[in-house]
Amino acid sequence: MNGPRSIVIDCDPGLDDAVAIALAAASPCLAVDLVTTVEGNAPLAMVTANACSVVAALDMPAAVHQGHRALRPDPSRLSTAIWGGDGSLELAPGAAPAVADAVSALAGWLDARPKRQRIIVAIGPLSNLARLLAERPGLAQESAELVIMGGAIGRGNATPEAELNIWVDPEAAASVLASSVPATIVPLDITRKLIAGPGFTATLAASGGKPAELVASLMPKAGIDSHPAAIHDACAVGFLLWPELFRLERGALRVVTGPGPAEGRTLWIPGENGPHRLVVGLDQDLFLGRMAERLAAAKET
Repeated sequence: MNGPRSIVIDCDPGLDDAVAIALAAASPCLAVDLVTTVEGNAPLAMVTANACSVVAALDMPAAVHQGHRALRPDPSRLSTAIWGGDGSLELAPGAAPAVADAVSALAGWLDARPKRQRIIVAIGPLSNLARLLAERPGLAQESAELVIMGGAIGRGNATPEAELNIWVDPEAAASVLASSVPATIVPLDITRKLIAGPGFTATLAASGGKPAELVASLMPKAGIDSHPAAIHDACAVGFLLWPELFRLERGALRVVTGPGPAEGRTLWIPGENGPHRLVVGLDQDLFLGRMAERLAAAKET
């Protein structure tokens, strides 16, 4: 493909979301057209403010569009309620979000690029995408592809059964994954092991570019209150950059909905004709090394 790939990052910043956005901004092969927000790591107003701050810190041209809460909003399911803190990244304020809401912005983005490969990188709950699919049930025929960070085949983190992005809005996740839109899923089983050591931060601190500076400034928060220790969401962007580091299996991912201890659990059904690709392996050390190099290489222009 000629030129950078056009992507939207649908997110709930979040430290690991911010790292994912910085990694995309540092990658010339990707063009981040929009950043859309969804309630998950923190209440919607906080994650939107964080997204605006991250985009401003990176001097990105992408507009931020505020999205939606879960189909059944439940504040007790947010990261801030489970792990504490208020979710703030404590960055300088950015510009106010654009007027159009996330779903309208996503629909307009799809309409503006009918002949290009388009990728939506979904690293928060799938509330916005469920609404988009309700408006555009033919999304699978629009050459759009999803890369999703979410779900857990083994133990969850929000509950023993459920990973947080699914747990916040199980019905939305179920509807998106039951659609025919092709998706690659990077589950918690892979991302929870992606913990950057002090050498990672030191490499970035020695660089002069905005992506490296932003990530280096945020890493001391990792593992504190609602900020995760692992860089979960960067895996979704990293898959677009270095797919050779990821081992995939084809099948279908389904979500348990309805009340009960298994609510939000993701079930993997292997099958060569399934609509989904699940990441089942990752060279973590090489991934972290490449991510540090890419972030550090994005110098001021």
